[in-house]
Amino acid sequence: MKYLFSGFRLCRCGRRQDPRQTAGFTLIELLVVIAIIAILAAILFPVFARARDRARETACLNNVNQITKAFLMFASDNQDTLPTVYMWFYPDPAASGSAKDKWKPGIIESKYMSTHGASVCPGVPRAVKRSTSYPPWSYIVNSYCTVAGCKGYYDGGQDARAKGNANEAKVGTWQIKDGMKMGSYSSPSTAVLIVEEATWDEDPTIPAPNDPLFCNVDWYSGRHNGACNLGYLDGHCARLKGGPGHIDTPKFSDGTKVFYGPPACP
Repeated sequence: MKYLFSGFRLCRCGRRQDPRQTAGFTLIELLVVIAIIAILAAILFPVFARARDRARETACLNNVNQITKAFLMFASDNQDTLPTVYMWFYPDPAASGSAKDKWKPGIIESKYMSTHGASVCPGVPRAVKRSTSYPPWSYIVNSYCTVAGCKGYYDGGQDARAKGNANEAKVGTWQIKDGMKMGSYSSPSTAVLIVEEATWDEDPTIPAPNDPLFCNVDWYSGRHNGACNLGYLDGHCARLKGGPGHIDTPKFSDGTKVFYGPPACP
């Protein structure tokens, strides 16, 4: 009898049970569990992706806020004169090679900004960031807030006035007198200063950004769920919906363009 029942064991209810009946899940049970996991993943992954995009959008807005405040702090230190565009980033005449090597941070980033890497939106894909032809920024200056657009429209010829000596940008003496006066703008709360520019990943036909000035052929971004972040002359930041889009496209409710300049140079 001892050997007759050696292949069986007693269950808790006192009945004998074949060990082969408690070996594990059946195939159907395993498939059901896998199906449940797949359904949960399909539900949760988009939620996680939206949360990640929202975090990047918030970080980007913080970057725009820092850059905008840096420009305004410079103006406060220089008799309400805005910095020229090349005080943001400037082309180093001694450098050669890729855009990353050619363009150097000017006084705005080196003196008035404390966060490293705030010049690039966290939503820009790694492949774009790693490209040697992509410059070290994704936020650029509205040309109408520089001497280049001081007539209310972009004038490329006047841009040369603001360049001065490239080496002077390192110490902040780069043609400050050519900067625009804050008083030139009748409505600072609607005058865009910093623009989040579109990149190739959003539209392969968009021209590659090749200088830190936003004008003419440039496109504003739409990487944050079809919107981009903007910094205004009064210091506030906001989102512009409808990107990516051309500079001439967005208008306020009264029909005026979002990107504009003062009526004349001071």
